[in-house]
Amino acid sequence: MRLYRLVHGADAPFGDFLSDEAKGREKRREQLTDERLYRGISMFSSAITARRIQRQVPQLGRWLAILDLPEVGYIEIHKTRGPDHYTVIGLPLILRQHVVAIERLR
Repeated sequence: MRLYRLVHGADAPFGDFLSDEAKGREKRREQLTDERLYRGISMFSSAITARRIQRQVPQLGRWLAILDLPEVGYIEIHKTRGPDHYTVIGLPLILRQHVVAIERLR
């Protein structure tokens, strides 16, 4: 499954694949009702949507990582929140290995 993740550098730093849980952050309101949002990271099924979100919230990153993720047990892919939004749960090192390209956003 092809998904898109906003990241902070051309090398898609490891930290961009850490969940709020892994970072030790407190749960936000929506994470209290849906644990997946706390344990996973946001990705999008559409590059267009990812670019739109980046324009609205530029602090999410100025690069777009393109991932081809297998739909297997060691990576969980959940359709969550709005259109084109997915929450992906997996080890950051494994997720990073599935990056196939990185594009600079304006």
